[in-house]
This record gives sequence, C-alpha cells and structure tokens, in this order.
Amino acid sequence: MSLLPAPLNDALKRFRHEFTPNTTTPTLYRCMVDGRIEYTATPCAKGAQTSIVDTRPTSGGLAPERAFTDQLADMRRNASVESNKDDLPGSSPSDDEITCANIDALIGQAEKQLRMPADARSGADWGKRRKMLAQQRERMRC
Repeated sequence: MSLLPAPLNDALKRFRHEFTPNTTTPTLYRCMVDGRIEYTATPCAKGAQTSIVDTRPTSGGLAPERAFTDQLADMRRNASVESNKDDLPGSSPSDDEITCANIDALIGQAEKQLRMPADARSGADWGKRRKMLAQQRERMRC
C-alpha cells in the first residue's frame, strides 16, 4: 500500500519505468529468405535460414564481473606507468636523432624525385638538394 495518492503513485511508476535503464538486450534475428538477408525482431519464417545477432553493447575493455571503480583505478595506474616511461633516459629520441630522421626522410624524397621523369633543370635541383642533405647528415654524424 502506497502513502501517495493514486494518480501520483501511477505517475511515479511510469517515471521509474521510463527512466530505469533496460538491462536486457533485444533479440535480433538474421533471416536468409530467397537469397536476401532480413533482420527482424521476431523469429524468422519457417524454412528460412536463421541466426541470432548479438546485440549486447561492447564492454569497452571493462570486465562486467569486476567493480568499475577497481577497473578505473587499474586503468589510471597503467596510464601513469605509461606516461612515466617517457621520462626514463634513452626512452625518447634526442633532438639530434629527430633531425637525423628528418634528413633521412628528405633524402628519401629527393631520391624519389630523381627517379621520376622530369626536365634536366628539375633533376639538377633535386640532385643539389640531395647532395646538400647528405653533407649535412655527414656533419651531424647521423
């Protein structure tokens, strides 16, 4: 027996029903009918090839059997460990290593352009650019 008046009690029941999350997932059927695939909420017609489609939401990497707060703490701890790896010596490239990698990439582009059919002037320009980059690479001892 409710202490609320009947109309208010009915409104409260409707509100709870509307805003209570649905924990069940609807069943979706995949039916092969005359060579066509149809998806329905009702079982397939007799004689149709039937399979049930999994409509459960993905977990996003979370385990339903473990408490969300525990999993969140684990994720934060792992993220912290990953971010601290960058602070270790030798784990991130130095400025010279980055410059050398950029020079190597530019030399690769110049060599690619030199292999492409082009006029003599363009080929000479790319040849000079490649030579200049190779000299810079040599100076930096890449």
